Amino acid sequence: MKIKAATLLLGAVGMFTTVFSSSTQANGTLLNAPLISQKPELNNGCEVTSLAMMLQYGGVPVGKMTLAHEVAKDLTPYRKVGNTIYWGNPNTGFVGDITGRSIGYAVYHGPIYALANKYTNAIDITGQSFKEVTKQLDRGKPVWVISTSIFDTVPWNEWQTIQTPTGPLTMTFREHSVLLTGYDSTYVYFNDPLANVKNRRVSKAAFIRGWEQFGRQAVTFGSSKIMMDSPAQGSSLSGVHNVSGWFLDESGVSKVEVLVDGQVMGQATYGNARPDVQRAYPEYNNGYAGFQYSLDTNRLSNGVHTITVRGTGKNGKTVTLSGSTVTVSNAIAMMDTPTPNMQLSGIHNIVGWFLDASGVARVEVLVDGAVVGQAVYGDARPDVQRAYPQYKTGNAGYHYALDTKTISEGVHKVTIRGVGKNGETVTLPERTITVANVKGVLDNPVSNMTISGIHKIGGWFLDESGVAKVEVLVDGAAVGQAVYGQERPDVLRAYPQSKNGNAGYVYELNTMTLKEGKHNIAVRETSKTGRVTTLPAAPVTVTNTHSYIDAPDAKETISGNYTVSGWFLDRAGVGRVEVLIDGAMVGNAVYGQPRFDVQQVYPQYNNLNAGYRFVLDTKKFSNGNHTLTIRERGKNNRVVTLSNVPIVIANH
Repeated sequence: MKIKAATLLLGAVGMFTTVFSSSTQANGTLLNAPLISQKPELNNGCEVTSLAMMLQYGGVPVGKMTLAHEVAKDLTPYRKVGNTIYWGNPNTGFVGDITGRSIGYAVYHGPIYALANKYTNAIDITGQSFKEVTKQLDRGKPVWVISTSIFDTVPWNEWQTIQTPTGPLTMTFREHSVLLTGYDSTYVYFNDPLANVKNRRVSKAAFIRGWEQFGRQAVTFGSSKIMMDSPAQGSSLSGVHNVSGWFLDESGVSKVEVLVDGQVMGQATYGNARPDVQRAYPEYNNGYAGFQYSLDTNRLSNGVHTITVRGTGKNGKTVTLSGSTVTVSNAIAMMDTPTPNMQLSGIHNIVGWFLDASGVARVEVLVDGAVVGQAVYGDARPDVQRAYPQYKTGNAGYHYALDTKTISEGVHKVTIRGVGKNGETVTLPERTITVANVKGVLDNPVSNMTISGIHKIGGWFLDESGVAKVEVLVDGAAVGQAVYGQERPDVLRAYPQSKNGNAGYVYELNTMTLKEGKHNIAVRETSKTGRVTTLPAAPVTVTNTHSYIDAPDAKETISGNYTVSGWFLDRAGVGRVEVLIDGAMVGNAVYGQPRFDVQQVYPQYNNLNAGYRFVLDTKKFSNGNHTLTIRERGKNNRVVTLSNVPIVIANH
């Protein structure tokens, strides 16, 4: 024969699903609920033992003894006065001794349902027809029931009325609880905790008669399904968004709450018509399972959030969706200018737009993380309105006149921060800019140039604040102030916005006041606001003298009266030329000998008589190796010493 029992997917759609399995028996498909005997511990505990089988089938690992301890109890003692019995009420809790060591009775569906609901989503279908019981079995759910111990009608002469704290109760000791696991047209099947028989078979008609005598008591697993239609995963929300979906619960719906990031935002309106849901799940008999909630995203910070719904059944059990990750974008902002890596000078107009669904409180301008001022908001931006019509404003523009002269030269970070009327802020990514209110060039000397005499230092400077002075520095020390205001039409053409055609400077550097050799020349500008800008230094070599020793040659052997000769040029003029032997001066050479050859090579010195000569009496010195040195003293008292010349004196 065909035994009617099936499986059902219970739980929330898209969120939570519980599957009740079944086992295939020789005589058909029955629910494979575990068999638990109430004996020997609970001789009167068929109700909690049947509940333990039901819960364990649903994956709840709870035993009969735990349930026996936790089930509600009516502790009213048994007593008999004449023909009247006074005792507890099984609708309140277990009556008497559940172990059977003394007189005990039973507990009815109410306390059992409350206990089941502690562990799972349970429903109490007491009072409904047996057809509802078979529907639950068809959905794969075993059903806890109370029937008679003979599984048929108990004669009324075996019933008696007792007095309980809550009123009279008609009862019989022929009460028994089992767990239904299947049915067919002729039989019902159940796990019997007293007989310790799995899937015991009895007459369906007889069983129903006994079940109805006890008021059609039945408890089973509840099921619920929940779906959030909107917002979808990954949605971008702004303003007031309608959170919608549907919720079904076999126990009935108590409420649907909307949560954002785990916090309850409010309770949705439940009862919207959802014929599509009713068609999909007719067993819930609910065509008004829809809910909706107007979520004001202005109450949320801009950025990523998780929105979910939590449904609560009338049995108090809740089911919560895993949620949808959304991005709240009530504020949108843009900085049109300055563009990244832009060079700014003078007064620069920072321009852009800002939209916020809550309204705009202010727009701040920040440089290097510090607020420098508040932009004017409300400029007409029809382009922004066309792009974002939902914000319903055509005046989303802002502007701010940034005085870059109040900022140091060089690289800075600029951004804007918009503040909505809800207090939420949006800060745009920083943009790198370069403040260049001062522009300057050192045209002359160029790097690594050799200079001498009076050298003209030249270049140009532009300063938005105006040029106060231009100083020339040699090796970091100021040597003088250049004349500023020279005509530079080339600079005006390159930087017409400066409106300055006289940006040139010039300074005559007397290199004869410097030591021969390498030096660094720089230019330092001071603006009318006191800001100082120093251009990179140019390395130069100062050479104001040229010289040569014609005789003697290195390592030459000399004797007697030997003529030492050569030439010397000095921009400051030659004061004297000294001759030294082994570091000791032996005399001054005669300077002023004609040297037309030197004049031809160095015409800039304009000196035809750069030669010198000295007659060295070698007999004053010992024979052997010696060193000859030529040392010149300029008319500016600068001393130039030529390299030593090794000689050999050999007098006979």
